[in-house]
Amino acid sequence: MIDQEQPITNSEDAPIEEEQKTIPIVPDTEQQTEQNQEISQALPNRPYLNTEPEPEENNNPAVQKKLPFQDFKERWNAISDDQASKLYIRQFDVISEQNETIYSTPLNVDHQLRITVKNGNINQLEMLTPNTPSSSTVFSMLGGWSQIMNILHPEIQLYHIDDFFNQIGVGPNADIKNVKNTTITYDRITYTITLTNPGYRFTAAFSN
Repeated sequence: MIDQEQPITNSEDAPIEEEQKTIPIVPDTEQQTEQNQEISQALPNRPYLNTEPEPEENNNPAVQKKLPFQDFKERWNAISDDQASKLYIRQFDVISEQNETIYSTPLNVDHQLRITVKNGNINQLEMLTPNTPSSSTVFSMLGGWSQIMNILHPEIQLYHIDDFFNQIGVGPNADIKNVKNTTITYDRITYTITLTNPGYRFTAAFSN
């Protein structure tokens, strides 16, 4: 219990100490990941998931920093190696060159990646799965969605992605029957999941 009676001191005699709260970063273990998956389904409030974009913070330049297109292929393929996803970028095809450049590349026979670039920075990432995912294809599709989040949020934790998937309707064992057309904002990046009948489109766009 906090003592309501505080001693009166002169501000010149006693320095004012500001309490600082830090959250320790603990590496995920396999057991902790399973616990996080269970906890994420019971969380009533998720402050890092917002349905509306937050106002820009002009005093924080890191918030407004966009992802440069230069070396994107190498970074994407490095994440593919880490996740053993086999969703590699081989080469890009330019499909539009007007106010912004749109690059397209097949990740495999089931998925395609489109990248919208303006002034050397990525404005939007889009993964298309044009056909109804099979039981095996659905895992690579969700792996690609996860990979997009990993490249846009380098510090993101696995349980954040699990919680994000839970919010958009992905169930255990990659069950996507409850996934619907959804728009959700995470860390000032707007994610849109669109059912294209028969496939899916997963879009990540930097908020203006």
